[in-house]
Amino acid sequence: MTSFGDPGRGGGSLPGAGDIGLTDRRAERVPGRANFRGIGQFRESLEPRRHRRKRRCAVKDRVNVEELELSRIEHQEAADKRIPELLAVPAACRGISAEPLLGEVDLQAWLNVANRGGHGPQGTTSRRPNLLHWVIAGGESGGRAHPMHPGWVRSLRDQCAAAGVHFFFKQWGEWRPPADGEAFDTTMGRAQKVPAFMVDRRNGTVSCFHSDDECDPAPMLRVTKKKAGRLLDGREHNEFPEVLHHG
Repeated sequence: MTSFGDPGRGGGSLPGAGDIGLTDRRAERVPGRANFRGIGQFRESLEPRRHRRKRRCAVKDRVNVEELELSRIEHQEAADKRIPELLAVPAACRGISAEPLLGEVDLQAWLNVANRGGHGPQGTTSRRPNLLHWVIAGGESGGRAHPMHPGWVRSLRDQCAAAGVHFFFKQWGEWRPPADGEAFDTTMGRAQKVPAFMVDRRNGTVSCFHSDDECDPAPMLRVTKKKAGRLLDGREHNEFPEVLHHG
């Protein structure tokens, strides 16, 4: 097993989250100017440099940042602790920044899913309102970046799709899954031009060889953040809550 730092860490400065100005705000309001700076940097980071100057003015005119509250969630433990704190803050739009995503996260307790045992009129299943309105997800970047298991981010995407929640996939980070037909060799680990490891879905540990103790292991290749890109199963996910737009 190879270590990339502690995959369960939840504090301190985390690569990726600071890049877009999103922080764990918990139950404290952040001034509107700070909100705008975070969203503005986030939106601009996804566009070609030649378009950014024009967008700086457009973002401020179009985005009602006073309506947004975000909390950083890296894994289930962080979700269970921070989302209730987030919900205590009055806001028209609440979301989470799951970047870097370091473990599986189940959001069903806060999403618009069918109530167990509850049924609405004419036999339809009753549903509760969404408590979260936006989910941003991404992998870790930097020298000690840990690979993100593809199943973790696919699970968030699918949970959002089932509940009608906006989903934004920002990046894979330093690591990405191999493309269809792409050759790789996890048995060599770091001892090759493109390092490759198996990542365990249950706990995020990495290894060169598959073992019976691993849960749904997936190969991940270290190709740098720029080359890894932000395609998830062949497409970008750029959903943005309408409530944040003026007018």
